[in-house]
Amino acid sequence: MFVEYKSVLLLSLLLLSSCGLGKSTRSYDKKYQIYRHLNKANETFIQNACDTLSFKCYSLYVDQLEYHCLIPLVNDTLETEKVEAKDAAQLEAEKDQAIEVIRNFNLEMRGKVALKPAGYWYYAVRFDHDIHQYHVGASGLPDYNYKLAAWSNNDPSISFDSKPYYKEPEAEDPYAIKSNFEVIETEDKTKYVSQRISNGETCDLTGLPRTTTINYFCNVNLKSPLIVSVNEWRTCEYIIDLQSSYFCDYDMWMPPKTLMNHHIDCYPNTDTFETLGEKIDIHGLVLDPLTEGVFLGRRGESRRFVVLLTKDYNLWNVNGIDQDIQFEHLLSDIASGFQKYTRNLKLSTYIDDISTIVLLDDTFKLRFETYDGSGSYIGNIMVEHDRNGYFVSYFTDEDIPEESNWLEYESILMLQ
Repeated sequence: MFVEYKSVLLLSLLLLSSCGLGKSTRSYDKKYQIYRHLNKANETFIQNACDTLSFKCYSLYVDQLEYHCLIPLVNDTLETEKVEAKDAAQLEAEKDQAIEVIRNFNLEMRGKVALKPAGYWYYAVRFDHDIHQYHVGASGLPDYNYKLAAWSNNDPSISFDSKPYYKEPEAEDPYAIKSNFEVIETEDKTKYVSQRISNGETCDLTGLPRTTTINYFCNVNLKSPLIVSVNEWRTCEYIIDLQSSYFCDYDMWMPPKTLMNHHIDCYPNTDTFETLGEKIDIHGLVLDPLTEGVFLGRRGESRRFVVLLTKDYNLWNVNGIDQDIQFEHLLSDIASGFQKYTRNLKLSTYIDDISTIVLLDDTFKLRFETYDGSGSYIGNIMVEHDRNGYFVSYFTDEDIPEESNWLEYESILMLQ
């Protein structure tokens, strides 16, 4: 069965808390990798491991299966200690580098827009330019438009026709004020960089210019930037969480590195596929190629499809980072496959008994089951297509709708 990353993380937390590996008086991090095996281990092997002083053994239930987990006992040694905290000069240098990364990111994204539909409102980040909140009226044009922030301090216009700061000779450098930036690390070790941008239109309630803080996050699965959330945390002050793989190559976005890796091996008390019976009969499926080695499969007149892999992604024969890479290859192929499928006008929705051909400018979310060439279940995958034209795919543990695979669909024709 597919090892869902979120469930692995939860499993990791449960295991580590239950075995008493709390913080000692030293400052160090141990890194544990959970290997959730598919096949039952030899009982003698499990018993011998549990009888030694090198492991603690625990049983727990995940996905209705009982697992026997071997947790290594690791001594606290100097080899596992963290690097000493950075001094003021190092922190200042890290901040300078972070500001330069943000500057280069926005420079590269000039002329592009990230959109976030949020009910009545749309939010638009025009990189290195400005940020807007607007509503699309019946005419298809914005009938309410608020300028939430702008990189330029020299353009009072609140319309979409305003000029970016780099076309304003008198505009100040928006990256020159270091206090507008902050390198942040949360309690769960997530790291990101924030940029506070002012110069929005005056707020009627406060009498002050609107301001927006953009939190830039690393997400290795997003080559193009994606607005994850928008929050008005205080009147006319906004926070936008934005993710992109652009930031993942830089240390200030990466969690602290540890010197030692330890494996926690969890074995089911019976073979996973045998217990779950998660196989389908691939005979009788009508297959339509999505991309090389990836097919959409339907049975008869069913409105639901599954994805069948004939390409061997070697998902189960590797461990750790190599396994993660194989899953990323699969997700990347599926996202690009749906992009080509949509471009060729082959993708159709089935919502409320209406079938509609999906255009490349439409937005949608759909979810489907994925199986390998033998019919063995791999996992549920979600594919999203947003207003920027980005196709994103990821594994999910949410169920598939009964009637069809479609969760959301909005046609560009509805907005015209």
